[in-house]
Amino acid sequence: VSLTRASPATAAAVFAGGSALGLGAMSLAWSRNAGRRSLSRRLARAIRKDQIQVHSHPIVRLSDRKLVGFAALARWSLPSGAAIPPDTFIPIAEKDGLLPALTERVVERSIAGLAPLLAGAADIYLSVNIGVGSLFDPDLLDYHFLRNGIDRCRIALEITERHTSDIDRIGEAIRSLREEGYRVFLDDFGTGYSSLAYLATLPIDTIKLDKLFTRSTDSAFVSAMVLRQVSHMVAILGLNIVFEGVETEEQARSLAELTPEAVGQGWLFGRPMPANEALTYAFD
Repeated sequence: VSLTRASPATAAAVFAGGSALGLGAMSLAWSRNAGRRSLSRRLARAIRKDQIQVHSHPIVRLSDRKLVGFAALARWSLPSGAAIPPDTFIPIAEKDGLLPALTERVVERSIAGLAPLLAGAADIYLSVNIGVGSLFDPDLLDYHFLRNGIDRCRIALEITERHTSDIDRIGEAIRSLREEGYRVFLDDFGTGYSSLAYLATLPIDTIKLDKLFTRSTDSAFVSAMVLRQVSHMVAILGLNIVFEGVETEEQARSLAELTPEAVGQGWLFGRPMPANEALTYAFD
């Protein structure tokens, strides 16, 4: 509509419509922000009241399906029973400063649940995703692990690519933790903001390849070729690989042929489970 030629009534209607659209967008944005703030408050309360659950996801060697470890996964449900996905509440915890407290709860619960297994003779480890701040607080980590009689070598500390902004300082902290016996994994590799240079810069010992790589085993040729090149590069660097999201026998066989010593994590080997079920899984 040309407002220069439109009647006053038409022009007023157009302006009114534009104002309504603008107010509608503002209302939607406010609603989303209010919803996020509400969820943040609920998350803080859930952490404070120890209402965050931790499930354990089996990690197995692909070549012979031997159990080698468990990954600790945080789970949160509202009083109504509605489950909040980690992809939703973890970023909120990071943005609102709740990650240190959440990390401590997850570490505490996962260690308490699997202590009989981790303190035993079986060579099985527990991998725990931690906030970058925890890398600089080894006393906190030792408090939970060592007081339960668990050797540091049975613990893998997972960091994600979005935690790698201060690369030099993080590298020094990782090097110190590894010297003390901890394993350090780079989680969800291939989905964040980093470049392949991080593999050569950070003194990690294992990378967890995102499930997008795992799915490429039965997809287009180009995707499969990228997976082979990444696996080859990781091998040259002397790193270990955990393939995430293994869901089919075909994927497991293809990945085992590609990287015989690799391990996998996914629903093919078992669902994430409470600690008592994980102990039964391990000892059966």
